[in-house]
Amino acid sequence: MMDYLKEFPESIQAEIELERDRAGVEAASKKVRGVIPPAAQIERILSVFFASAKRAATVCTSVQQFNAVCEECLLGLTREADHNLVGEPYTFMYMEGSRPKITDAVREEMEASPLWKKYREIRNSFLEEKARPRAAQLVPRQVTSQDKQPTAKSRDDAEVFAERAARRQAVVNPILQQKRWKPGRLVTEAGVGKNSVYRYLDGTRVKITDKNREAIAQALDLTPEQLPD
Repeated sequence: MMDYLKEFPESIQAEIELERDRAGVEAASKKVRGVIPPAAQIERILSVFFASAKRAATVCTSVQQFNAVCEECLLGLTREADHNLVGEPYTFMYMEGSRPKITDAVREEMEASPLWKKYREIRNSFLEEKARPRAAQLVPRQVTSQDKQPTAKSRDDAEVFAERAARRQAVVNPILQQKRWKPGRLVTEAGVGKNSVYRYLDGTRVKITDKNREAIAQALDLTPEQLPD
């Protein structure tokens, strides 16, 4: 049994193991000269990963736990596939210091898969569900007004900003707390502009650049895809 499965009840562990066996048999059926091609290996990884993420969304109690379980699952499955490539002229992983990383080429192929799109849909639904109770409590800085009776448009904007802020803070704030960082420390560690972090967190910035997303995610020990839009 893979280590990440300890997060799940036994009934779900059994379901994921069944999917793992099924995907393994399917991948083995695509062998070429006794070797499972990389594309089939990646398809096998994502089949089990998607099954795990789908069930993680039903048992995880926080965004941080969900992200950790999914990342551990993806690394574990990829590491297992990589071990099967001994002697081959390609690899799925490499070491960055003491941390295993999935190669950019493999990560790109994974993210181009329809199964990855389904995973993102599950993840976004989970984030929205966890953020929803807090959305009404968050009032972004930029939507404050001197008007006592805000217009319908400003009320709509406030709700959009608040929901976006809640979704983002549900992921980022627990990590900041764990690291004992303030947002200003995240600015420093990521090497980005102050507004890139503060306006991202308060929901008033619709989108951050890919470069800043990557820098902020790296500072938080996340992948760029794990930062909510």
